[in-house]
Amino acid sequence: MIRHHGTNLYLPLRPSLAAALSGRDRSGTWYAVKADHPNDAYHHVRNLVAGTGCQRHGPCRQCHAESLGVGLYHDALARAGHNANFAAALPADVRTPWAHPRARQVT
Repeated sequence: MIRHHGTNLYLPLRPSLAAALSGRDRSGTWYAVKADHPNDAYHHVRNLVAGTGCQRHGPCRQCHAESLGVGLYHDALARAGHNANFAAALPADVRTPWAHPRARQVT
């Protein structure tokens, strides 16, 4: 699931994570894409938005992705095969020991 809203193209989400988003994060056009890697899905949708050759429906002949559907949030979730009985939950927050990862002296 990839969201396109205004001039922003958001990073891919699994359907279960997309289903847990709040109402304000559900706006825009959503793309349900099947791909081996999230980067493949992202580049496919970027090409669709830019109009540079990828196919809007079905398996793409230009890249390693398949468009399952495009539309509003609920339509794209259904196209992605999200089951309403599947629990929608965001993962736990991740914390790191330092705000900016860099080398630190440990004594």
